[in-house]
Amino acid sequence: MSERQTGKRLQDIRADHIERYRFALNAELGGARILDIACGIGYGSFLLAENSGASEIVAVDRSGDALVMAKTYYDHPAIRWVESDAYRVGEVITGQFDVVCSFETLEHLPRDADFLRLIARMMKPGGLLYVSTPNEDVMGFDHESFPYHVRHYTSNEFRQLLESTGFSLVGGGSQLVDEVQPCWGGRFNIALCRKDQSGDSMIPTIRPLGEIVRDTPLSADLLNALGTAHILRMLEEGVFAWDSLMPVMQLWASAGSEAACYLLALRAEEMGAIEEARAYLQQRLALVSPGEQGHLSALFHLGRLSRGADRKHWLERCLYYEPDHRAARALLQLNGADSPVS
Repeated sequence: MSERQTGKRLQDIRADHIERYRFALNAELGGARILDIACGIGYGSFLLAENSGASEIVAVDRSGDALVMAKTYYDHPAIRWVESDAYRVGEVITGQFDVVCSFETLEHLPRDADFLRLIARMMKPGGLLYVSTPNEDVMGFDHESFPYHVRHYTSNEFRQLLESTGFSLVGGGSQLVDEVQPCWGGRFNIALCRKDQSGDSMIPTIRPLGEIVRDTPLSADLLNALGTAHILRMLEEGVFAWDSLMPVMQLWASAGSEAACYLLALRAEEMGAIEEARAYLQQRLALVSPGEQGHLSALFHLGRLSRGADRKHWLERCLYYEPDHRAARALLQLNGADSPVS
């Protein structure tokens, strides 16, 4: 069964597909020449034509059947429909473009870098590229679940691929469900790139992460979807810095994010603020169900960072839910250990 959308009306198209094109409409596109590669049945090209004020939209897909539907249900005077393979689009289209959109395409292409280099050659200096792909960090790839894909990309792999093929990442977003959240890390990552450093008048301002998530309804869910291991890796790679991330984490924790509480506890312990670390761990404990991994982890670390009777209390609770928790049992059996154990 194909992944293509087949709805004959916009309301019949899956919401996450629609929202990617709405995200592209955040830029000032009036008068732009836009290329929409892998347009499918054309609903996204139609959205752009109706709402962007673009001078021309060239909508490309390799499926003649899909383009028949596009011309039937989503035609617009500003759209030119072109049948072409992604790798050969430069052979059938002339001129350069201000904006290129290619949503959920890369994961289908064995020669992803060749495709992106081709796109770069077709863009004007300073032109915008909107491209999205499933996030391997959240939605792991396997052939059985995704028979039409060749791979997924971690956030770091996605960034490296774009930067190695002639693009500078200037913004983007992600989708945990449908709505685009203006930071990476959901099930689908969306990159906003430009071809080079010149001609950037069409590029929208990218707000700081902390400012963005302050009013983001799904922020706690988004961070939990990322997971602590992924956030820690991004910190290690320099994608995030603790100083800039702390206000965001505190907001996420107050919104009920277990992952944020754990990360804040780790940071507090690292800074020597043991009482603060324990407070975050107890907050985490209240957010998870008894016996779950996060619950056991919070109990163990509370024991590790406590003394005397408090340590015994937390470790015995951990062993109650997981009798084979070897680290908890070993710590409980230590004699004379009356200070927090690192």
